[in-house]
Amino acid sequence: MYLRYIVVDHVPMMLGLQNELRLLCEQFGELESFRPLDELPTDPEMEAYLAQYVGHANARYVVVPRGIRRHSSMAVLTPVAMVLDAAASARYAKRKLDESAFYGSVLQVRYAPEYETVEETRQKLIDRRRTITRLLKRTRLDAMAGVNL
Repeated sequence: MYLRYIVVDHVPMMLGLQNELRLLCEQFGELESFRPLDELPTDPEMEAYLAQYVGHANARYVVVPRGIRRHSSMAVLTPVAMVLDAAASARYAKRKLDESAFYGSVLQVRYAPEYETVEETRQKLIDRRRTITRLLKRTRLDAMAGVNL
């Protein structure tokens, strides 16, 4: 698990843009929550929002119903899109949305670790430790195989 939270800033203060932005964020993965950030200092004519992507336990990919798949000569709506886990969704959303144009404004997107719970941070560190241990074992095995050649 990595960061599931992103802050989207510099959203023009207009009616209905919260729903538009939510739909835009949902293109990158399932949202657990999406809310305005009143506590974040921003331009008086701009708003900021917090997007939290859903964490699927031990899942790397989740199938969601989107897209069109062609069967023989006719198009049929079927669930075909693959969406990455929460961390990958947040990374993808940040990469695609940061500095993109949105209703005459340029969005500023950043990760928001300050909204993680203690348990989420603990789990993230445990997962990172496991990943590093696995990579070190693989590197050692590769090095030993190279010596035996």
